[in-house]
Amino acid sequence: MPTAASTLERIAKLIDAEAHLDITEETFRLRDYRRFLAENRDTIAAFKTRQQAAFEEERARWEAAGQNAIAPELPDAVDAGADADLPPGGEPIACPVPGSVWKIAAEPGRTVRAGDLLLVVESMKMEIDVAAHADGELVEIRCAEGQAVTLGQTLAVIVPAAA
Repeated sequence: MPTAASTLERIAKLIDAEAHLDITEETFRLRDYRRFLAENRDTIAAFKTRQQAAFEEERARWEAAGQNAIAPELPDAVDAGADADLPPGGEPIACPVPGSVWKIAAEPGRTVRAGDLLLVVESMKMEIDVAAHADGELVEIRCAEGQAVTLGQTLAVIVPAAA
């Protein structure tokens, strides 16, 4: 049976990152842990204060955007005909998950390449990149930062470059 350290080492090898993981096997000692907490009490308290302030700011943004209430029912599914108003040659960039738009990284009128980041959707505390699926021109952004979005909703429109 593999040890936790050997499992972490295999995971570290799978991650293509520049960070170095230093994994050592040790025995947990409550006395040492309590000493660590006592020695770092001030920095731990300062971190927790910053963390709580950030959380309160996030809750205030949710409230201002109307995202703090629980909906009595799920939103209607995105209408398949909703993309009928696409510009000539336009292709929708659909939302991959329900969530909220965290960041818009590109502006309309910009020439994009397949794989270029267009925007980031936050869902369940995860950031999901939404990228261009083809080379072309980004002609529309149909959402705003902080806006709640649904699965399949058109977030942007791209006109692919002629082949």
